Amino acid sequence: EFFSCIEKNQQQQVREKRVIVVGGGPIGCELSQAISRLGCQVTLVSRSPRLLPRVEPEASMELQRALEKEGVSVICNQGVVSVTSSTSDVGTIQVSLDSQEPILGDHILVATGRVPNVQNMGLDDIGV
Repeated sequence: EFFSCIEKNQQQQVREKRVIVVGGGPIGCELSQAISRLGCQVTLVSRSPRLLPRVEPEASMELQRALEKEGVSVICNQGVVSVTSSTSDVGTIQVSLDSQEPILGDHILVATGRVPNVQNMGLDDIGV
């Protein structure tokens, strides 16, 4: 019974969390769905006009419908301008978007990918 009480308490703590996921690619979408299924309130922000911009538009729209059906709030075509601590609520993160719309959350997950920095490394000199 001791462990079941701990598990119930931890599940309650997780359910009360708001998570902001930045990035509408495969990783951001997958983690948004997983976190939402754990009971968190998830807001997914993508700077692209739609999720998964490299796949067929129909598949992208179907994915968005599925995520929204599971309770994920999806915001497309909006870049993140700033991330700050909320001045009104301790421990809360405030994300400001291009539209100046603030989003509040308890955690932020950045899944925007990486671009290698290979400038000025002399790769052309060695034939790469």
